[in-house]
Order: sequence, then structure tokens, then C-alpha cells
Amino acid sequence: MAFADERTVMNEIERLVFHIWETMGIQAKMKKPMKKAPFMHMTYMEAMACYGSDKPDLRYGARVSFRSHRLASSFIANLFLLDSSLSTA
Repeated sequence: MAFADERTVMNEIERLVFHIWETMGIQAKMKKPMKKAPFMHMTYMEAMACYGSDKPDLRYGARVSFRSHRLASSFIANLFLLDSSLSTA
């Protein structure tokens, strides 16, 4: 693997992790056993846009959704005024 690209390296690591988990019996103890490979991947931009974090906890499915378009603009303005008055106190 002298000139391996990132996909090749990731495939090998995924196979190694899966093999180690099977050998140690971790796979059998899991509530939801992992599929063989490939593992789920997401880009940094996808993680930040969907979960608001570069290391999302996918166990809960807590996706970020923006609802500010449903709020009155006067309400949003008051929130910013409240924030600035707290910072000067």
C-alpha cells in the first residue's frame, strides 16, 4: 500500500475494526450489530449542516432544524436586544 488513497486506507481500517470486534465478541454483545462494511460516512459539511457538530451522536437522530423563518421579525429583534443587555450587566 505504498500509494494508497484515503478510500483504500479507510476500507482496510473498517475491515480490521470489524475483525477485532468479532474476535473479541463485541459484535455479539451489541444491541444493533454492525454490518460488515463499509461503515457510514459523512462529510464535515454534512455533519455541521445536519447536526451542528463535527462529531454528531447518531444514536438519537437529533438533527438540527432551523425554524427562525416562522418567527416574527420583531421577536427575533427582541432576542438580540435581550442578549446585548445581559452582556453589559
